[in-house]
This record gives sequence, structure tokens and C-alpha cells, in this order.
Amino acid sequence: RFTPHPDGTFENDAEHSWAVAFICMLLASRIEKELKIEIDQTKMLKMALLHDLAEIETGDTKQWDKKARVNKEEKERGAMNKITKDLPEDLKSDILSLWEECEKKETIEAKIVKSVDRFDPVLHRMTFEIGWEGSVEDEHATIEALNKRQLPRHSFSETLTRTFEMIRDEAVEKGMFKTD
Repeated sequence: RFTPHPDGTFENDAEHSWAVAFICMLLASRIEKELKIEIDQTKMLKMALLHDLAEIETGDTKQWDKKARVNKEEKERGAMNKITKDLPEDLKSDILSLWEECEKKETIEAKIVKSVDRFDPVLHRMTFEIGWEGSVEDEHATIEALNKRQLPRHSFSETLTRTFEMIRDEAVEKGMFKTD
């Protein structure tokens, strides 16, 4: 992963997945009220815990690294098959089906997980006051670049959009972005 800790190390997939699951748990009831739907929170939390499992094998890729993202889906699918190959068939099937559902981003549970997955690194940076300037390529260290990467993933829910905007706005107040 590329999300830095204050001590110069980087967040690992387990820390990230736990944070995503925790944030999903905190926001689920608000999203249910907002959208007037029932969320399968057990399924959502399972997705949150395994959404980046393939990265144990493939490593993480920056959202804006087009070269590294070539064949990313195929590589991750192969990694998931490798990781689950020795499991009993029912467990393997459950894990792969949840992972695939999450990757497709069609169900509400998958959309929430993928939304939170996107803003968790922003929350992490803001919490630890680790700005973007100097730690990511200049063209990706701006508020505009962040909004372009983030807002489409949250647009289905005002709750998620507002949560991201609150995190972003606090980071802006703290001067954590590159300015011209």
C-alpha cells in the first residue's frame, strides 16, 4: 500500500481492510435511512474484510498508475484463485463470489465497500496530517485531482459524499494539498 504512517512506514492491507470494515459498520445505518433500504451488513463486512485480499499476491497499485493497472483484474483474479485453492470448495466459492460481487460494484453492499475503500486513505492522511504534496506525483497532489478520483465513487449516497467532503475539507483547512 502507499498510504504512509507518520513514522515513514506504510499501511498494510490488514490495517486498511479493518479500517474499511469499521467505517462501513459505522455508516451502514445512516445509509439505510438515507436510501430507505436494508443493507446486508454481514455481507458488506465480509466484502470489506476481503476486498483487497488479492493484493497479498499482486501488491497494491496507485489509482492513477495506468501502466501498473494493465491486466490488474486478471492478475487479481489469479491471485484470488491461488489464495483460496486449498480451501474446502464451499468456502472457496463463498469467498470468490463475495470478492467478484465487490469488484463489480453493482450491489449496494459492494458500492459502499468500494466507496469507503476509496476515502479511507484520505481519512488516514488527514488523521495523521500527512499531506499529499511531496508524497504523490505533483499532478495527483491537488484538491482537483483528489475530487476527480473520489467523488464518482461516492455519488450514489449523500451520506458517503458528505463524509468524504468533510474529510477533504478538514485536510484543506490543514493545508495538506499542493497549491499553485
